[in-house]
Amino acid sequence: MLLMLPLMIGGAKPRVWFVMFGASALAAIFPHPPAWLMIDLLAGALVLRRPAGQAQRLIGLIFAGMAMFDIGFLIGGSRDTIAFTGFLACLGWVQFVILLAWGLHDHFGHCFRRLGSAGSETPAQPGS
Repeated sequence: MLLMLPLMIGGAKPRVWFVMFGASALAAIFPHPPAWLMIDLLAGALVLRRPAGQAQRLIGLIFAGMAMFDIGFLIGGSRDTIAFTGFLACLGWVQFVILLAWGLHDHFGHCFRRLGSAGSETPAQPGS
């Protein structure tokens, strides 16, 4: 997560990064399913407060899905915590990949736009 921080400059990405980092740290500090439910609900609400695009909306919806899975685990009374934590960890990695792709897209898109603006002033002629 820390290595991804330079890609999080601008827009809503820093808030989403801080929420995901904080949720991960809190989940490690409080390793209990009821605490994870509260963390997922709060994190989802913070991410979805003003979504800036599809990536942010998807990350927030994954937090909502994690909260629903937490509720199902608590209501169902299952004792298979290995599968439960494994599934939540997989969803966390999916969120990480989405955030990384969002940061890379914005970073490289900015670089390519700058390279394109430094090119020739005349547009290419069709058929040439």
